[in-house]
Amino acid sequence: MNIPKLQSSPLPTWEEVREALLQTAIRRKEENFSAWLRPVVGSVEEGDDGFLNLRLVSPTGFHADAMRERFTVLIYVTWRKFSPDGQIIIVEPSQDKKTRDRQPEPRKTAQVIQLPLWPEQARAAPNVILRSALFPATNKRRWVNNEIIASLDGVEIRFQGKSLTQKHFDTWAELVHLARNHPLGEECVFTAYGFLKTQKLAMGSHGYQQLADELKDLLQPVSITWNGKTYQGGLIYRVKRDDDTKCYKVRIDPDIIKLFSPDEYTIMDWEQRRQLGRNDLAKAVHNHIISHASMFDYTLTKWRELTGNTEELKQYRRRFKKVLNSFKEKGIIQDWSIDPESDCVHIERGETISASQRRHLNLTSRKRRKKQDG
Repeated sequence: MNIPKLQSSPLPTWEEVREALLQTAIRRKEENFSAWLRPVVGSVEEGDDGFLNLRLVSPTGFHADAMRERFTVLIYVTWRKFSPDGQIIIVEPSQDKKTRDRQPEPRKTAQVIQLPLWPEQARAAPNVILRSALFPATNKRRWVNNEIIASLDGVEIRFQGKSLTQKHFDTWAELVHLARNHPLGEECVFTAYGFLKTQKLAMGSHGYQQLADELKDLLQPVSITWNGKTYQGGLIYRVKRDDDTKCYKVRIDPDIIKLFSPDEYTIMDWEQRRQLGRNDLAKAVHNHIISHASMFDYTLTKWRELTGNTEELKQYRRRFKKVLNSFKEKGIIQDWSIDPESDCVHIERGETISASQRRHLNLTSRKRRKKQDG
């Protein structure tokens, strides 16, 4: 649709422009664009020169940078149909006068945002992710279009792109582990050789290519809403490889700190996870179990959803029981049972919980007694 440059011509609405942008993305096969566009606040304004300008306000500076780097051509091709000589302005709220006028003056002091620290031999991940099917127990990947991912009540996870796997989780957990030593947003630099060696994975062209593919996949947008908070963006923000040094440089959005609030993430025994080998179902179940100090009873059908498994329930039941038996032998759980009537799975962690989880249970118990006494 061409918009003539006449003063009397009505301005196109943001809804019209937004729809045109989405159609261009479809034609250009930019599957991730709609997720990146969703939090953007757009407006069409007439400049002093009489041309129409498109203003896009991103939620964060990282988001604005990503829009400029990834989608400038897509936005330009679309906008010139409305205003061939108009400008495209992509800003974050702090740079946008309309938004800034509605907000109090920010503090002048810089804030360093950094992940909590945990032992070198451990890894850590947010509970909302560990208790979901974002990293499913299957290698049958499929394309997902802003689909809701199975998770617990009170949590909504949406994902867009090619579905992830437990191998992606291993890679992401390692990246988060590296990032904990730097302010979020700064580059984490590593070689493919060193990264694969740390994970005890096979070297060679296949391993290097798999790492490159997994890093690309982790850029795909996800939206996680829980406890009145929302994180939107890729699980990593940016990745590039230096052709001279052969080093990868990865950045993680500082906004991901929301997922690592106190009592909302779990420090994992990484060697224990490694001992599970290539059993993706065991890894997915392990993620869920270790994130709880005390387990809730879920039906076997619910467990299948939360682990992202697509097997027939009969086959899943057989494999699930085998996993829990191995967990009991390894001391990951104390005991387990399945109610024959409700098909609910009861898992006892007992003394297998971590010291921090034990402190959490003790604190919860004291609060409950205090409330009853009061």
